[in-house]
This record gives sequence, structure tokens and C-alpha cells, in this order.
Amino acid sequence: MSVNAKVDMCGCLRELPGLALTYQTAWKIRLLQIQGHSVALSALYTWAQNSSQEFEEIMKGVRLVGLNRLPPELPTVEKSPHYPVYAVRAKGGGLRLIYFYIPEINSAVFSNCVDVTGCAETGYALGERLRQLLQECLLKPLP
Repeated sequence: MSVNAKVDMCGCLRELPGLALTYQTAWKIRLLQIQGHSVALSALYTWAQNSSQEFEEIMKGVRLVGLNRLPPELPTVEKSPHYPVYAVRAKGGGLRLIYFYIPEINSAVFSNCVDVTGCAETGYALGERLRQLLQECLLKPLP
């Protein structure tokens, strides 16, 4: 059975609604979903309603992640100094959407969000833990 089938059985990834496949030529954009809920999707919905300019900037970054095989070198995409986890952020704001790459399934997985009025490193650490859990899910033998 393929790795993609394992991910589907875990039920932990979903597509980003409304994101065209033309923006996913290098990486598939996926959202981590735990017990039927995606923190990243909830954040995007909230930002779309309350912070439309920041939402548009973050979505532009998401599309660029899907189009570039290497992490985009943009001021709005940054890597954690401690983990293999990245963030797409709005230029002027403190909102960040955390993601990581899972090469085995050719996906960039957006897992959580952080507002840097808090501690950005906490958001990165959570993203790293979620990355590890997803990797464990992928490596589990099927029954």
C-alpha cells in the first residue's frame, strides 16, 4: 500500500478549500486535521473575516510555497532557527501560519498558527511536534 493511502487512513490531512491545483505544482498544500478540526483552516477563516489584507498576504505566501520546490526566499517566509518548520507571515502584521514539508507524500503541511504578540518560538515548537506525530503516523505499519 502506498504512503498516500496510509495518510488517508490516518484521516489527518485535508486540502485547502479553493486553492487551485495550478498553485500546487511543486508541493501539494495540505492542512493538518486532528479529530476533524484544522487549526490552520480555522485561522485562515478568521483572518479572511477580520484581517483581509494580512489574509491575502498569507495566501500569496501559501501559493508560493506550493509553486517552489525549495522554500521560497521571501521576507514573508521564514524558517525556525531550531526546527525544520517554516512560517508564512503577513508583511506588517504578527500573524504566522506554520508549516513543514513531508517529502514522502510531496506535501507542504500547514499545521498551526501563531500571533507573534505571543512567543513565535512556541508556535514553531508546536509545529515541530505535529510534524513528528505525522511522521509517526506515516511510518506505522498498516493492520
